[in-house]
Amino acid sequence: MLHPLILCLNIGLILVSLLCCFVEDIYLYFRPPHADKRIAITLRAQHDFIFDQQIEFEEKRRLALMHYEPLYAFASKNVDAAKAKMTGLIEKITVFQSNTGKGPDMLSAYLNENFQVKIGRPIAKRILAYQDLQKLLNGILTIEESVLQRYIVENLSGLVSKDNIKVMHPHPSGSVTVPINELVSLAKARILMQEQANRLFWQVDPRVLDTVLNLSLTTLRPNLAYEQNENNRRIEKIVRRYPTKTLNYTVGDTLVPFGNKPGEEGKLLLDAYVSDREHRIYSSILWNLVVILFTVALFNLFFARPAIISRRLYSLHLFLLNLLIFWVFFVKVTLLIIPIPIYGLPFIILPLILILLHHNQSVTLWVTLVAGILTTLFTGHSLEAFLYYTFGGLSAMLLFKRIEKRWQVLLPSLAVGFINGFLILTYFTRPGILVNIAKAVLTFDMVGWSNAAIRLPAGTMGWAFVGGMISGPLALLLLPVIEICSRSASTFKLNRFADLQHPLMKKLRDKCPGTYQHTMAVAHLAQTIGEAIGADVQLLRIGAYYHDLGKSYDPEHYTENQFSGVNSHDQLTPEKSAKIIINHVLEGINIIVQAGLPDRVVDLIRQHHGTQLMEYFYDKALKIQSNPSLKEADFRYSGPKPQTIEAAVLMVVDSIEAASRSIDDPNRKKLQMLVDRIIVNKLDDGQFDECNLTTRQLGIIRRTIVNSLMATLHSRIKYPWQEEEPKASIVPLNK
Repeated sequence: MLHPLILCLNIGLILVSLLCCFVEDIYLYFRPPHADKRIAITLRAQHDFIFDQQIEFEEKRRLALMHYEPLYAFASKNVDAAKAKMTGLIEKITVFQSNTGKGPDMLSAYLNENFQVKIGRPIAKRILAYQDLQKLLNGILTIEESVLQRYIVENLSGLVSKDNIKVMHPHPSGSVTVPINELVSLAKARILMQEQANRLFWQVDPRVLDTVLNLSLTTLRPNLAYEQNENNRRIEKIVRRYPTKTLNYTVGDTLVPFGNKPGEEGKLLLDAYVSDREHRIYSSILWNLVVILFTVALFNLFFARPAIISRRLYSLHLFLLNLLIFWVFFVKVTLLIIPIPIYGLPFIILPLILILLHHNQSVTLWVTLVAGILTTLFTGHSLEAFLYYTFGGLSAMLLFKRIEKRWQVLLPSLAVGFINGFLILTYFTRPGILVNIAKAVLTFDMVGWSNAAIRLPAGTMGWAFVGGMISGPLALLLLPVIEICSRSASTFKLNRFADLQHPLMKKLRDKCPGTYQHTMAVAHLAQTIGEAIGADVQLLRIGAYYHDLGKSYDPEHYTENQFSGVNSHDQLTPEKSAKIIINHVLEGINIIVQAGLPDRVVDLIRQHHGTQLMEYFYDKALKIQSNPSLKEADFRYSGPKPQTIEAAVLMVVDSIEAASRSIDDPNRKKLQMLVDRIIVNKLDDGQFDECNLTTRQLGIIRRTIVNSLMATLHSRIKYPWQEEEPKASIVPLNK
């Protein structure tokens, strides 16, 4: 059965993951897209989607073209030319009338040349003989000017379906919208002139009136000119606004970026996507839910294995569930805000954080696989995307093994960036392109190389490279937040406590010099063993430094600090002595928790004595009291037993280093017997039952400790003065 809190976190992980798969669908359901409203998230395709613009935009395009208002320019030069011709004729009439002999011939020639109208001499003579010819011509000019005040076009056949047109007047008037019913065709304008002239000059000889009116009609031209180039440009812009291409969107592609207005085209795209999505949503929910449940179940089964449950504490399970929830949320928020390709996601942040927090490779690998599956569900939905994230995570595990300083994340991050780019290159590039590039390089054909290279998926490769490269720096930014929230410790945080000039270490050195020397010896042995069996050396060394910090409260109660030869425990009952010794663990925990040491160090100190029995005081109590009601539990440490290999190593080293100081004339045989006895006693007492310490590792620990102690406690030759008995005549130095 899962712990209630673990169960709640599992449910939370399932719900958050499922929600992340359908955030876009929920958003589009409650906030249908509008062309002029900004989108609050980056909308991505959750499945492969084909958008046929020809079908979707056909009606919109037709309506837009139908409502398009053609642009005409007001042709003032046509108006001026008509007036100029009629004014010129009026000025010439006086000359022609004064020449009675040649006047009719001169008028015929003038009209033929300037008006392209041929009239015979009799008609010309009749016109010149008309008494009020000047008034008639001025009246016809006035009628023409009044007609030219209207908007005249060549014909209205192309404007039947239009309601308005745009008329561009010379500066500063600008353009105005003119209803189509205010336009007249050139033929209609001529009819209007004829009607007005016949109505006003009905008494004039029809032969004279018709001839003069025909002259005026030849000067009448449209005063609106169709702007061919500008109208073509505007119509082309409308056509471009409603293209006819077929667009293929793959899962994870951006439909509309965060904060953008979709516009008319984007709205149609989203409408078509929503319509297509409605047919898939229920099967998608079922599939995602099944995969998430299966993945979370496998994740929990990993912790249910006996080898793991004995090695990992409840807090590790709790931490990793919280980390996965945070990761899923972080990735989704990133994708909703930043419209980057899914292959530009800095996925290796997660395995890098686990590595920097000193989690072993099996945990890192399993969490990376689970995170890869969950991330794939709301990004790629494909095997390729899952493999891309997984390969990136595995690369990080291999490249980020030993990171002791922050700047050391840069080179591995750069290497992961190149690996990501190569993966994208091999997936998105057709084989023919790579073959062409290889041939071009081998033949030194730079033109061929360039032509082939531009066909590479440069944009996606670039994002993949950037995603890998920035993962290291981003992990360093997130690491302090995770450390604070989980009270965990990274390599960089532990480094701060490895300094022997730390105030706590200086306090231990000043108040408990014997304990301090014991601490240094334990740290040396622990580091040597850690390197031999592959344990966390840095954690072991720091745990050794602080494991006996609680002795600084009452240093005189511990043998290594009793320099006067007086043992304070001689005056105490065994129960009191046992309680004092046991309390040094609890007091040490209080000190380091207040100092801000991470939980991993706290756990080492809590577990380094396990639930061991203090045999000396227990036996002493039995001899003194012979009380059958005496409780052995009162003489045992509160534990728990070592939960990790590092805690077991610290327990063994602490006991053996202290016991080794009591051996006279140490040699290998004595040391081996001591080490074997202590290790066997702890095995018999079940102190290693809850950690994954193997027989092989115990053998390595045994050999390493003996060799290290031999190097430290080897016997030396005695100088002659040391072998002689001191003489009575020697005067003490203080005398």
